[in-house]
Amino acid sequence: MMFSVRMRSILSLAAAALLLGAPVALSAQARTTISGSVRGPNGQPVSSARVVVSGTTTGALTDQSGAYRLAVTGATGTTITLRASAIGYGSQAATVTLNGAALTQNFQITEQALALDAVVVTGSPTGQATRREVPNSVSTIQTADVVDNNASINNVTAVLQSRVPGVQVMTQSGTEGTSPRVRIRGISSINAGSAPIYVIDGVRMNGASQTIFGVGGASQSASDAVHPSDIESIEVIKGPAASTLYGADAANGVISITTKKGRAGQQRVQVQSRVSYGEQEFHGRTFTNYTLCTKGRVDSAGFNIVNRTYPGCSGVTPGQFITADLLRQDPKALRTGHLRTYSLNATGGGERFGFFLSGNWDDNDGVTYNNEFSRISGRANFTVTPSDKLDANVNLGYSRTENQLPLSDNASLGLTRNANRATPGRLNPFGVSWLGLSPTEINAFDNSTEADRFLLSGIVRWQPFTWFQNRLAGGFDYNSRTSQEFYARDEIGLAQNPQCQAGRCPYGALQATGLRQQIRPLDRLYTVDYAGTISNDLPRDFSSTLTFGSQLISTRFGYIQGTSYGFAPGSVTLLGTGSTNTGNETYQDQRTIGFFAQETVGWRDRLFLTAGLRNDRNSAFGADQEYALYPKLGASYVISEEPFFNVPGVDQFRIRAAWGRAGNAPAPYSAEQTFVPNPVIINEAGAVVGQGFLANTYGNPNLTAEQGEEYELGFDGSLLNGRIALDFTYYNKTTNDALIPVPNPPSGGFAGSVNQNVGEINNRGTELTLSVLPIETRNFTWESRIAHATLKNELVSFGGVRSDPIISGFSVAGTGVILGEGRPLGTLFGTVPSRGANGEILRGAPTATYRRGPIIANDTVYYGGSLPTRTLSWDNSFRVFRNLRFGFQLDRQTGAYQLNLTRRTRTVGDLLVKEVLLTSESTAADTLVHDMLRTGGGGQYIESTDFVKLREISASYVVPTRFTQRFGTEGVVVSLSGRNLSTWTDYTGVDPEVNADNSDFLLAETNAVPPTRRITASITVRF
Repeated sequence: MMFSVRMRSILSLAAAALLLGAPVALSAQARTTISGSVRGPNGQPVSSARVVVSGTTTGALTDQSGAYRLAVTGATGTTITLRASAIGYGSQAATVTLNGAALTQNFQITEQALALDAVVVTGSPTGQATRREVPNSVSTIQTADVVDNNASINNVTAVLQSRVPGVQVMTQSGTEGTSPRVRIRGISSINAGSAPIYVIDGVRMNGASQTIFGVGGASQSASDAVHPSDIESIEVIKGPAASTLYGADAANGVISITTKKGRAGQQRVQVQSRVSYGEQEFHGRTFTNYTLCTKGRVDSAGFNIVNRTYPGCSGVTPGQFITADLLRQDPKALRTGHLRTYSLNATGGGERFGFFLSGNWDDNDGVTYNNEFSRISGRANFTVTPSDKLDANVNLGYSRTENQLPLSDNASLGLTRNANRATPGRLNPFGVSWLGLSPTEINAFDNSTEADRFLLSGIVRWQPFTWFQNRLAGGFDYNSRTSQEFYARDEIGLAQNPQCQAGRCPYGALQATGLRQQIRPLDRLYTVDYAGTISNDLPRDFSSTLTFGSQLISTRFGYIQGTSYGFAPGSVTLLGTGSTNTGNETYQDQRTIGFFAQETVGWRDRLFLTAGLRNDRNSAFGADQEYALYPKLGASYVISEEPFFNVPGVDQFRIRAAWGRAGNAPAPYSAEQTFVPNPVIINEAGAVVGQGFLANTYGNPNLTAEQGEEYELGFDGSLLNGRIALDFTYYNKTTNDALIPVPNPPSGGFAGSVNQNVGEINNRGTELTLSVLPIETRNFTWESRIAHATLKNELVSFGGVRSDPIISGFSVAGTGVILGEGRPLGTLFGTVPSRGANGEILRGAPTATYRRGPIIANDTVYYGGSLPTRTLSWDNSFRVFRNLRFGFQLDRQTGAYQLNLTRRTRTVGDLLVKEVLLTSESTAADTLVHDMLRTGGGGQYIESTDFVKLREISASYVVPTRFTQRFGTEGVVVSLSGRNLSTWTDYTGVDPEVNADNSDFLLAETNAVPPTRRITASITVRF
């Protein structure tokens, strides 16, 4: 009873104090408007700089003239600290006293390539760590700056390409709407995949291929749903720090995308509109094919339409050649593709909220006539700060993409294949010269994918005490698609030949009756992520940051497929209306739940030691594998801040080391033993009277994630007052427990093989970034950046379960790809001429075709793999008289190999190369070349893909404000940019970058569409 009375008294006094004190506190609060400008070292305005109130989320962005304005609520006379910073610059702090009215504070910041105090998102569980604390390499791309100066960039992978050392962007095709594969520090798996995971605004995003119906290797990436204009930055985490954050999925690295946002305190709405138009063209090698017009072919040219074979030889002297380069000569083959983009966004906020709104529309035509890509996207990001202890972000993105892909690349009826393998002058069922179908039939092919994508994320940060922070993130990625192939009923072909014989039906008898097949996939990816952080200052200048939390990832994928064919003439062509209709359904569900803890101990804000541990459980693990553990250790030491460090010219210098493990989970249901139904005949009459089961997959109850163990050593340095910045890393990454296919025992009744965690794969190399500011004056600035990386990939061991290599990808006579111990994953091999004791080439017995005998090619040579062993990019940016800016990027890659299947097929299979068409005038030298090309082995068609490319060039002009303000605008920027402008290479195929398939181990280029050359002009208006 006494306790209750005392408690009521205390509560009464507290309430009275609040009632009496509240008016006083409220009356002392006032709103102060702070404005000013942020300028560079030579007085030039710095746009998009951030001015924030230290310790809060209140802040504003500068406009094109470098001006800012924000509002701060607080007691009059209160002293606060403002800090101004910008990408590529240092920061400057200023102390101001709130006056309840208006005040001015200007800043001047210096350019600085190395910013150790910059906040990195993916380096820590809370997303609030500075770069000096993170012990591993984290690469950041300021996407807004890249895209603003190069309108030719239209997807995420184009932003990544050649900008981050250690990131390999592997182009599959130049077909519009398709995207390259991305690999980080090599290929780390045979069966679990080597693609990185994608994160957008703190939640997982599906970055896999969206293509359902294959068109010869080209595929569309799900990451294309995010418009580059909406992205503020991209961080690539390549090392052990991923273990704590993402555990069982992070062995292949993480690509984290942060979209643009408004900031609380920003007192004006900034509106930006951008319109761009461009053109793209086929920018690869095309081929001139040859036909030898023999007397028989010349004579046949005069026959009637039924019997003549080579009408192109009509009037040609026997023994002469005729030629054709159909991709260049046939007006229905290629076109100039048009590129159109319209963007509008608005950024603003108030005292306690901020927003970013955007809308984008892309409408692009490919260089082939039935290749188109369109994207309509919108984004709404909101930031709310109810109090200094609580803030929240809500980010919503929507996109609708429509992509029509042509038959190209390695497709058997594709445009490039039928042109590159054309026989000049020969009459084929659908035209002269073309192999098989001509552009008229090829351009009627209808393969389309429509996708609706919703990306929602929400993050709440609550700091009840100065030492305790909480972060709760959640969201989903919802991706609904409709993919279909459609063939209209071929009334003409069926009327001429009902059985579709003699090549009268372009795509076959079944398609000629009318066919529609449709797949409707649905991807859903859910994320829930909590992290709590306890920070303490310890005695003797030590500090402690303990982070703990949990993460749940749920992935669900399913589709329904239907096929109908045999449509009635003139009828509807919906699914189910054909004479034959089939359907099927599939579904996958995979979940990962993880718990983690991480401790960082700091000393004097210069030495940091980090240790972490994560425990994961994944639904794809075997029944006997309950969990997987992923530890990490790291150290970061800013040694330049020590009193004893006195190296002339060195401003900042940090050394770092990190070690950790991360996982790569197997595919859903990989561990399960499964059976499939099968009808059983059990009576003498042969009737099906029962239902049985057949063995399907063997299963593995011990299956677990592949364990990626990696250590890295590196340093960061800044020299000569920030004019030179250096970032170097050595890494060594080993995949333990790699999934290796092991043949099933025949006695078990299961055919094929089962994956077991027994292999070992190693990737090691170096990464170097050198940023230099050679010239900086009031009227001219030159910034230069070099990114260099090396890579050595090796399949170390099969774990003793097999001794023979795995033949992977393809096997063309005399060539192939193996996965073998001691070699790079996906090593090309080819046969070469055998030689005698004196080095002479061995030959067989002479024949009519091979006058000196065919060459014997029984010796095998092993070449390299698909990934370049060395990459180098060189970026340069120049600013002249403040208003004019231009730049370029060169990209060099060496050490990769590829089978030039385009050349081999044209030479050996189709005999379209002049050197293999012998005439009576051919010399002995001609004969040697002929014999070598046709019988000298497949190794001669495996070529180095070394190249140098002028990847990008751009120029932009900021129209002076004295002109633009007359029309009520804040700023106008006019730009011109180009991409893939020139290539220097000894590779003799279409292009050294392209690959025939969406695979790490199919190392062939076969009649590909190369990366297109793009020229784009844009105008940006800010209000």
